[in-house]
Amino acid sequence: MATTKKQLIKDNKMNLIEWLRVDSQLILQYAQSKGVITDAEYAGLKTITNPDDANCRLLDKVYDKGEDKCAQFLCVMKETQIQETYPELAKWMTGLSATASGSKEGSPKSGPKYMIGDQHFIDKYRCELIDRVSSVDPILDRLLQKKVITQENYSDIRYLQPATSYKKMRELMQLGNIRSSPDGKDILYEVLLEEESFLMNELKRGC
Repeated sequence: MATTKKQLIKDNKMNLIEWLRVDSQLILQYAQSKGVITDAEYAGLKTITNPDDANCRLLDKVYDKGEDKCAQFLCVMKETQIQETYPELAKWMTGLSATASGSKEGSPKSGPKYMIGDQHFIDKYRCELIDRVSSVDPILDRLLQKKVITQENYSDIRYLQPATSYKKMRELMQLGNIRSSPDGKDILYEVLLEEESFLMNELKRGC
């Protein structure tokens, strides 16, 4: 059975506390900006002067929020500035990616992860996402990086005229790698969780 994101954070808690000691405020700021923790939680955590205590409290809060928030926090730790600031963390994340890649090659494919009943989250909230996603270009950047869309897809959508978020998002949702691929939908969900955390959390509460 694959290790859950919660279990990863729990099993590596002491190492994470040590690795994040380099700059406990930066990881707090990222966690707040990406919606992993609330503004009130951020305000409380940033007053803790001992870096190890602050990191411990942050990890406990993320862990208590459940699997989705743990996954979102792990995505935050892939950010370029985070990787550059915490080199030991970066090495660990690289190892995780390599392990995940090896597991995918050696074991049968699992089904889509973000289902609501018999419907994928992306399909269920397709209209809401098209209507309400506010900034599509960063989402395109991440999907291109993750090879969900091609360079041609990226250019076609980014430079659409008129360049409205609605039109770009509508075109994105019609791409075959999003419309017909469970893996593509899973990755889009994770990217949206990072880039549009407030909207995604609102939609999730409505599930």
